[in-house]
Amino acid sequence: MQVSEQTAENDNRREMIEENIPLVKYVVGRMAVSLPDHMDEEDLINYGIIGLIKAVDRFDPQRGYKFSTYAVHRIKGSIIDALRKQDWVPRTVREKYGYYEEVVGKLENKLGRSATKEEMMEALEMDDEEFDEFISEITTYYLISTEDFDKPEISVSGDISDPQKELFESEKKKHLLEALGKLPEKEKLVLSLYYYEGLTQKEISEVLDLSPSRISQLHSKAIFRMRGYLGRKKEILS
Repeated sequence: MQVSEQTAENDNRREMIEENIPLVKYVVGRMAVSLPDHMDEEDLINYGIIGLIKAVDRFDPQRGYKFSTYAVHRIKGSIIDALRKQDWVPRTVREKYGYYEEVVGKLENKLGRSATKEEMMEALEMDDEEFDEFISEITTYYLISTEDFDKPEISVSGDISDPQKELFESEKKKHLLEALGKLPEKEKLVLSLYYYEGLTQKEISEVLDLSPSRISQLHSKAIFRMRGYLGRKKEILS
């Protein structure tokens, strides 16, 4: 390759990276709804830029999808990988998460439905303030221990024919909508604004006139409720 061609290629690469820095910031803004307040936004952006660079270097336009779609996956993956490698979740948080799953899981199996906040508080023997703080803490572990923390979905595995896959997807969507419909109104609204409207944590907090930390709490509770409901449906969806 001629020197001028190499220079032009490097310039194009650098330009593509610079043009998509706003995409990294957008992804970080969206992910912030599910991350603890103490996480440094600049660190998250730097992790995301590493993913963006990999996306620029590995993107193949002949595959037929948009660069932004591919880049978002790489950016999020890079951030999650960095958080996992740091292993910044304290052992006490891991234990609390296990305790929550055990207690609330037994409660919801007994009830045959998603537990209300009041029922979970009673089962965990916590008051309102303790419960909100507890949920915020265990969200940290939940995020890095989940393969896909952007959507509470059940993955498809195995070799499924098209008709079977269509039926599976139809059933999955039906149960996701059922789970969403069972949420308290504010939690339902947060998920709708986040997943369907594509708003960031800051934008959701402005729309609902609530603090970012409160939005994070509502998001965490909604995900846990949906996970519990879908967990009871996994035999249908397997």
